[in-house]
Amino acid sequence: REPSLVYSRKKILAKSLAHIKSENLSKRKFSDLTGVSRSAFFRNKNPLIPLRVVKKINNLLKDKELEKHINGEINFIPIKEITYKGKERVYDLEVEETHNFIGNGIVCHNCIYQEQIMKMSQVLAGFTPGEADTLRKGIGKKRIELIEKMKTKFIEGAVARGKDRKKIEELWNSIEKFASYSFNKSHSTAYAYLSFQTAFFKTYYPGVFFAVKLSTEENQNKFISLIKDAKLFGFELLPPDINKSDIHFTIEEKDGKQYIRYGLAKIKGVGEEGAKAIQEAKRKYGKFKSLADFIKKVDTRKVNKKVIEALIAAGAFDFTGESREELLRKVESQDKLSLAVGQNTLFAPKRKKKKIQNVEEFLEILKKERQLLGFYISGHPLDKYQYILEKIPYRIEDLHEEDISEIKLAGVVVDFEEKRTRSGKYMAVFNLIDKTGLVECVVFPETYEEYKTKLGEDQIVIIEGYVSVDPETENKKVIVKRVLKPEEFQQEVSVKIVLKEKEINDKNIQKLKKLLSQMADPKNGAPTKIVLRMDNGDIYEILLSPDYWILPNANNLNTLSQILPKRIILE
Repeated sequence: REPSLVYSRKKILAKSLAHIKSENLSKRKFSDLTGVSRSAFFRNKNPLIPLRVVKKINNLLKDKELEKHINGEINFIPIKEITYKGKERVYDLEVEETHNFIGNGIVCHNCIYQEQIMKMSQVLAGFTPGEADTLRKGIGKKRIELIEKMKTKFIEGAVARGKDRKKIEELWNSIEKFASYSFNKSHSTAYAYLSFQTAFFKTYYPGVFFAVKLSTEENQNKFISLIKDAKLFGFELLPPDINKSDIHFTIEEKDGKQYIRYGLAKIKGVGEEGAKAIQEAKRKYGKFKSLADFIKKVDTRKVNKKVIEALIAAGAFDFTGESREELLRKVESQDKLSLAVGQNTLFAPKRKKKKIQNVEEFLEILKKERQLLGFYISGHPLDKYQYILEKIPYRIEDLHEEDISEIKLAGVVVDFEEKRTRSGKYMAVFNLIDKTGLVECVVFPETYEEYKTKLGEDQIVIIEGYVSVDPETENKKVIVKRVLKPEEFQQEVSVKIVLKEKEINDKNIQKLKKLLSQMADPKNGAPTKIVLRMDNGDIYEILLSPDYWILPNANNLNTLSQILPKRIILE
């Protein structure tokens, strides 16, 4: 997997500022040339920087050291210097592998396993096996309160046995640092074996690997990550189909390419029993010709009305050519008998598949897909806001992989819940989902009171806040401090239209003026600027009158980009 973080922001920033100085650039121009958000890069307090940002910056810098990091040749921040401190007599042993031992009554050596900490606590501090295991659990789960409690017991126990307090405290500091990379030895063997097996199947049988993992994964965030990972391996995920889908995810081959077909049992509301009943009917009668044919042949004790509605909403009957809305109406209004014998409309010939008429209908389809499949398959609600996503430095997957304190994210609100606090005020808890994952968000009363009209199920929002980490589970959540709708975010950016010197003539200016006047929205439009790039390197910015300010939406930006490719900048 490609590493998310490759270097410290301080190092990248230093290299970038050096380049800006040597090339006599402004930070604004540096941002234009690299495509990196000025505020997200120069003002961000996060000590680490995402790999994708480093790549963009190094396209301009051409720095050999950064290139090695990008290519994975360097994985650690290099040591700058080693200062000679003189000689000291120490007791050191060379061992072929990891050993547990105490040297000179105090010195420990070559520790990588938690069991070694347990042994030290017993020998030095007189811990019982149970107390030693409690210490292991505290370190393994990074439970700060428990570690502090055991620290006192460890130090006082060792001092009571005649050990030097200063040395014992130094040893404890080493133990705390050791906790960040220590591991349980018995677990490490099992994990190593499991990792080898997993890597083997993923390398040599990737289709089967992903089909099985997708069939069994219950965690929604991991499920979304698996889908993304499968795409990186070249596997497109096909939607559920009542005739082509099996109980679980399966491999399909078409024109020499392999696909993964969504399993029926994974559709919420269908389940294992319903999927088995459908497969049994398919084996007995063959493929289903229509919804009515399906209802006649399946065991409706296991495949009831709710199961059928879930199948329709998930797209399993799209092959009929009828819209999901039409099929759901028929199920709602007719029982099995009328479907089977009395309604000619259900036995009508296949019709040409109905095109989705409006955005609301399409968004409703996507909403149902997420509810039933766990993710969006026909599209994504954020697709129409791609221009906004490009201005937001983080994705949800970055949150789970990086050490981020402050964050801005765009996504869809799901599983929204309003809660009443003990003081009688209201707060909200919800999950935010984007194309890369899902994260829990919490909005406390004061913030919720200000932004509650913008929050609700299936709302598309941009949130700002800080990251909170559970010390026991290490799960991350976002404490929301600000909420914006996409339309509000548009007003916080400016549109820049870049013209080269040779393009600056009356004909082009009039053409651009006419186009902008057609798009203009003086009341809601974003500040719109013309950037003139002269042949001698000079750059001039002209802020246009509000009469020519445009909304930075997909339609306007695409229209401008067709005329001036790669010359439209949002900032």
